[in-house]
Amino acid sequence: KGTPACLPRWCVGHPEYERPWTDPKLAILCKSEASGCQNIVKQVNAGIDHAKASHSFIDNLQTIGQIDFSKQHPMVLWSAARSFVRPTAGKGIFHECYALGHGFSLYSVDLRTNKATFQWSPSALHHVAEGVYSISAVRTIWSSDHSVLVSSMNARKTWEIDSRMPCSVVNTWSLPHGCDKGMEDGKVPYWGNGGVGFLLS
Repeated sequence: KGTPACLPRWCVGHPEYERPWTDPKLAILCKSEASGCQNIVKQVNAGIDHAKASHSFIDNLQTIGQIDFSKQHPMVLWSAARSFVRPTAGKGIFHECYALGHGFSLYSVDLRTNKATFQWSPSALHHVAEGVYSISAVRTIWSSDHSVLVSSMNARKTWEIDSRMPCSVVNTWSLPHGCDKGMEDGKVPYWGNGGVGFLLS
């Protein structure tokens, strides 16, 4: 009551709050029905007979694709997101056309300050223009203190990232024939080289 109407786009639960003595904690990525803003994160503590919710608007990102809780703090999330800052288009190494993407990179979102911080990019790892490769899924490894799984449909890889600064790749898995959805016949779809679908489930 008294909160803006939102359409949920992504929902994730915190596994360490699923205990008999704690209320389940959810993070819901929403889109505002009134303004169309896609970067609203609603935190919900859901009890048996009550629910407490708080809203955060992440204004230093253009688009957040998905979120997951991190092990750093219950109010710090991992996110696959796109920044407002875009690099200058540059020519590719093997061809003359200009390479520029609009894909997602890995950010941490702090709901205490409502700000996101850049952490890692598959494009930088492969030495191409930022956004050419896009993160399509993020998953926290709860059995490890510092690891997060990141996958990219169009890079056709999944990485285990050590989240301690600076973020670095620990393991890489390649799926060369499992990520072709949306890229049939060699045609780039209207959403660009961002890729579609998920490798993590």
